Amino acid sequence: MKTKAIMFDKDGTLIDFDAFWITISTIAIKDILKELGCNDVSAENILSVLGVEDGITSIDGILCSSTYSKIGDNINYALSKCGYTFDLERVRSITMDAFARHVDKGIAKGTCDNIREVLLKIKEEGIKIFVVTSDRLFTTEKSLKKLGIFDVFDGIYTDDGDIAPKPKPDCIYDICKKFSLSPDEIIMVGDTINDVNFAKNGAVKMIGVAKGEKNRERFLKQTEIVLPDISYILDYLKENAL
Repeated sequence: MKTKAIMFDKDGTLIDFDAFWITISTIAIKDILKELGCNDVSAENILSVLGVEDGITSIDGILCSSTYSKIGDNINYALSKCGYTFDLERVRSITMDAFARHVDKGIAKGTCDNIREVLLKIKEEGIKIFVVTSDRLFTTEKSLKKLGIFDVFDGIYTDDGDIAPKPKPDCIYDICKKFSLSPDEIIMVGDTINDVNFAKNGAVKMIGVAKGEKNRERFLKQTEIVLPDISYILDYLKENAL
């Protein structure tokens, strides 16, 4: 079956995750700790709980694959281990505000050279392209505009939209309905286990992208196709007649 649509995760797939989110997260977490009065807890301690070690984010870590609400839950849990007790909803609210406040601090760097040209070449093949992200629309729009690729997509699905976010397959069903497609005509391209589960739930083909060997090894346990970055996708499609 010929590929007629490709869904891209945003962070780590289109945008260099570590350059963008570790920068934002470090600043946001310092604000969160200051507001909560946890002066003896380091940002590095919290980042470790969220799946960041030595400046690299694990593909199955909280920061890489969860919503702001879940990040808040895990920050609250980490602080409880340090002897602090807070209202969970308060921590969630402070977390969401801190991340939103510092979204402009992220370094928007594409995961491959000439990312706009790569995406436009995919569209030239008659393939529709979408963004499906666990991020919010406000942050998604700002980061995609920073990269100069916001306008190339046929649709953008975010965590705060009207449709249930990944890993629920509702976005896939919506694309199929709007564009008269079937799941076997769609490919999901992503860099986290959440993306893998999303693809499985919607019965679409999965292509993983991973630049680090450790993350690549994790991916190969979940999906047989793992590419270094999205610039390899067109060659892959031609070689496999998809």
